[in-house]
Amino acid sequence: MNTHSAEILIPVPSSLKKTEGKLALNRLSTFFVHENFINLKSDLEKLFLTLQMNVKSESETADIVLNYDASMANGAWRMSITPDGISAAAGDKNGALYAVYALAQILFAAAIKGLMEDTIDCAEISDEPRFEWRGFMLDEGRHFYGK
Repeated sequence: MNTHSAEILIPVPSSLKKTEGKLALNRLSTFFVHENFINLKSDLEKLFLTLQMNVKSESETADIVLNYDASMANGAWRMSITPDGISAAAGDKNGALYAVYALAQILFAAAIKGLMEDTIDCAEISDEPRFEWRGFMLDEGRHFYGK
């Protein structure tokens, strides 16, 4: 079974459109982070270092771009993976962080498959929170054993 590179994302994004083409991972050599999200620059550098990818910070013409889009809702993000590179945008820091998480999942999945010198599938991905608060609830009362 051949799974599309973006079908592994958790949580599942609200929109995933598969597009034609593949992006050669060895083509990725530079990245750019908008000044509003500069705190994520070190996270991206650590991600690329962990994956042993030689990707350096550069200008807006980079292969991987994370831009600011004021028209997007809080926590919303979108990503476009094309044969030329990866472009992502977010309306706030939370959305930018979720976009970086999605990128990390796609790249780690490629690494696990042993494809780091190979390709990932092209796609248009977008997501935004369905609810204002994101969280996790553990109902430990169902497993409580009294005296």
